[in-house]
Amino acid sequence: EGLRDVASVVGADLFLGIASDAMAEALLVSENTENVEGCAFVLFATARLVTKADCVNSQNAKRHTTQTVAAACLIIQTEPSPRAVELATWILGGLGKAIGGCDDAGVLLHAMDAVLCAMTSQVISIARGACVASMRLV
Repeated sequence: EGLRDVASVVGADLFLGIASDAMAEALLVSENTENVEGCAFVLFATARLVTKADCVNSQNAKRHTTQTVAAACLIIQTEPSPRAVELATWILGGLGKAIGGCDDAGVLLHAMDAVLCAMTSQVISIARGACVASMRLV
């Protein structure tokens, strides 16, 4: 709840950008899965706050949404930990409305590709998160 309160004050799209930058850095330079999981949790808590209207009205919101989708997809592809992958599916599901406001259909395609990949996971929580994300994305 605290993260959502901060994001509401700062602006969800701006907070999403800060969190996605931190995630990109954690994925590139950190071998510590706890950092990746922590950043993924922040993105999970914030993703649902970004609306379609945010992306329609703001180039920054579109850019941050696209960047967050790319980070979540990278987590699903690289599988740093089961918890991080599960959170990545929930991030993509949470961004469903925001993705609808992006002009580039490739963003939705990229997200759905990662979700479909996660659906095949043998870890039930990952597959379940991917199923929910797919419903929110379409």
